[in-house]
Amino acid sequence: MDAAAKMTEKDGVNASYVAGFDMADLKGLDSDALKLAEMGYKQDLRRNYTVLSVLGVGFSLTNSWWGIAAALITGIKSGGPVLIVYGIILLTLVSTCVGITLSELASAYPNAGGQYFWASELAPKRYANFASYLTGWLAWAGSIFTSASVALGTAVAAVGCWQLAHPDCYQILNIFAFFFNCYARALPALGQITLWTSLVSFFVILVAVPAKAPTHQHAKFVFANFVNETGWSQNGIAFIVGLINTNYAFACLDCATHLSEEIHRPEKMIPVAILSTVAIGFVTSWTFSIALFFSMSNVEDLSETATGVPLLALFDQALNSKAGAIALEALVIATGIGCLIASHTWQSRLCWSFARDHGIPFSSFFAKVDRRLDVPIRAHAMSCTIVAIVGCLYLGAYTAFNRYVPWRIRLPSSINSQTVQLPVYDLLVMLRLANCTGKDDGVQPLSVMETPTYVRRSPPSSGYSGNSRLAPLVSRLRAAASARLPINLANSFSRLPSMVTACIVLLYISYSIPVICLLIRGRNNIPRGPFWMGPVGLFSNIVLLLWTCFTLIMYSFPSAMPVASDNMNYVSAVYGILVLTIIADWFLRGRHHYRGHVQRHDETIVIVGGGVQEKTMHEVH
Repeated sequence: MDAAAKMTEKDGVNASYVAGFDMADLKGLDSDALKLAEMGYKQDLRRNYTVLSVLGVGFSLTNSWWGIAAALITGIKSGGPVLIVYGIILLTLVSTCVGITLSELASAYPNAGGQYFWASELAPKRYANFASYLTGWLAWAGSIFTSASVALGTAVAAVGCWQLAHPDCYQILNIFAFFFNCYARALPALGQITLWTSLVSFFVILVAVPAKAPTHQHAKFVFANFVNETGWSQNGIAFIVGLINTNYAFACLDCATHLSEEIHRPEKMIPVAILSTVAIGFVTSWTFSIALFFSMSNVEDLSETATGVPLLALFDQALNSKAGAIALEALVIATGIGCLIASHTWQSRLCWSFARDHGIPFSSFFAKVDRRLDVPIRAHAMSCTIVAIVGCLYLGAYTAFNRYVPWRIRLPSSINSQTVQLPVYDLLVMLRLANCTGKDDGVQPLSVMETPTYVRRSPPSSGYSGNSRLAPLVSRLRAAASARLPINLANSFSRLPSMVTACIVLLYISYSIPVICLLIRGRNNIPRGPFWMGPVGLFSNIVLLLWTCFTLIMYSFPSAMPVASDNMNYVSAVYGILVLTIIADWFLRGRHHYRGHVQRHDETIVIVGGGVQEKTMHEVH
């Protein structure tokens, strides 16, 4: 019996399905590489990660307390403290079920492909290829929208008011995170650094803000105060659409599964990382929210802050120190950057693993791993490019509204009424006159929306060059806009519900497809990994499927009423474009070239005892 067969026997593997290997290749492989070979893949990446570094990447991406911080003010308007406090508890329970489901499958099938590989293994043979292909596309698209939303949220926090006039910071952060993921040997240590950065930042804010706050809210405000400023007449709908914010704080739990080929004993370590991410996420996000709500002194000031960053305004309220507030916000920014770096690590592995099975166009090019860097650099660069394009779509929409807007100026009888073009920026929503100049100034916008209105916080630097008799009035308008105009970036998530919803729902659907296949096949009819929860696992599977259906429908609702172009949730359009892309690519390319369940196993070599013979998957079974 040769060395490979002895190793196979020693590690309890009865038959290894090894694609692209001969017996010389198999000699010297460790048990993890042999198990990967059973699945039909070579060990292309080094196993440099430890369970702590995988946890670091996983939690740095999910980063629950940062997700709550990023969406804090939107949550306040869609349910208030009640939404955040109890929504976190609800999402923790749901996410525990999601985590158990993912952990069971990752333990049974530890593969960097994650959910698309599970779908390939579990689906009926007739539908396995398309189920796997569809899952891979949904998961990869979800990772793209995640990176885009994280980059946007971090950019808003990083530059505050400056972000309004210079939104290119999004692209700077995207490029910054790209380069951090170009050297594999540094990534495990970087994962631990970002984990500790997040935890230390959380602890500093948790202690400093309540300790320095001049006043504290009563318990009723924190635990029983429901706020509905969404325009929805039903409080229940307002609560549900607000759940997007707390759900975002527990998104992307599959991150660790895509590092399965870079850690030893992934069947044991990946479940630890996933469930630890949920546990740490609950503790940090819930206590963080409680501390902030008790420390608030004036909620209205947060939504009208001239910085455009409500959390920064809250820090300023509590510490009564601009330097201190900026220091705490710097910790939030550092955490957000770590989150974005982890997101790029995750999406690059997803893209690379999907490409090696020919799931995307030009797969042979993108499936290559740079041996010097030990990184799938081509897949990484392509994913980051798409994230940049998504950002350009946002910036294009931003610029489209960033134009001169007509205002009707009612002047004294000595001057004829005219319409003046005033350069007012950030007109994703219209200026409400009463909040700007007061009723006596005689200035009215051509149209006024009934939803909250927020615009640019400072006037243009150039002087008014129009009718000289209008100049004094224009100057008063601009001065009022600079001094008193309410701003709300609420955060940018309130403008882009489609981006955040796509991040959440696409990933849930990608989890659900292999779970449906699992339940159809029967939970007792698959090989079990070390992590197996029995009836609890079945309950978790059902919860995941029900929650996916719930989010697919309810998270498609607009975040505010009445619906207008600026607050519309365009996620249905995102779904439509993605589905058309998937269907077109499947019929034009995917169905002919995708390396699915049957083809992968038909190409294998079966090791039986001391001999080697070629068999098909059907012959083995």
